Amino acid sequence: MFPRKIAIAGCLLLLSVIRVTAQTSAASSVESAKRYVVPILCVVRDAKTGNQLITFRTLGSGFIIERDGVFITAQHVIKELRAEPFKSVCKAAIGIPLGGWKWENQTIRRFIFNPGECQINMGVDIAVCRTFDDPTKFKDLVFDSATLARTKPAVAEPIGFSGFPLNAIDPLTSIGIVAGFEFSSNYNMLTVDKGAWPGASGSPIYRLDNGEVVGMVLQTGTGPGSGLTYGILGEQIRRILSDAKANWSKPKQ
Repeated sequence: MFPRKIAIAGCLLLLSVIRVTAQTSAASSVESAKRYVVPILCVVRDAKTGNQLITFRTLGSGFIIERDGVFITAQHVIKELRAEPFKSVCKAAIGIPLGGWKWENQTIRRFIFNPGECQINMGVDIAVCRTFDDPTKFKDLVFDSATLARTKPAVAEPIGFSGFPLNAIDPLTSIGIVAGFEFSSNYNMLTVDKGAWPGASGSPIYRLDNGEVVGMVLQTGTGPGSGLTYGILGEQIRRILSDAKANWSKPKQ
């Protein structure tokens, strides 16, 4: 009996180590995501100074894919910025924090972009945009770029998604698993067994073990799909990113 007790104790210790390691990896992936996820903002001139830009509203979420200011979000978020009343009122921007995201005394630098220059694909609801200024020129910012996965996630694989729903001032994170996939002529989608709040569109969906981005949140389920989130797979994002960079490199006519 004694050796058996030792064996059981050893197994329990091993399981405990595995559990702690998985939790540590997940926490690390979430913290990494907070370095590249950004809010999509409508900013206006401060009525008092006439110069300083202040945030009027957070319209959605996005994530930096190249540190010089290229980011990805949902096409329908950009569509809203291109339409009234936001078209007349807002300057479109993303926000990057000084010193990292935090609950109190948060200061962000706003990077303006032109929604009309974003490369969009309405068929798969993806927009690739870039800021006028290069964020890497500002040394006080804490941010990074996402890494797109080259393989799709497996069913039941643990994933997370982080964004700025409900006008959050700090990235909010949801944890779930991949529930399944849906394929059609336009979409290669994944379904997550976790509901998303309004404003989460454009949030990166990433692996919890290594932080690779496997997709992007497009919409939350309603009716029979309540409690689920639907996103586009990373393979589509990679293709549209490549097309966007090619189009930007073409000389203007």
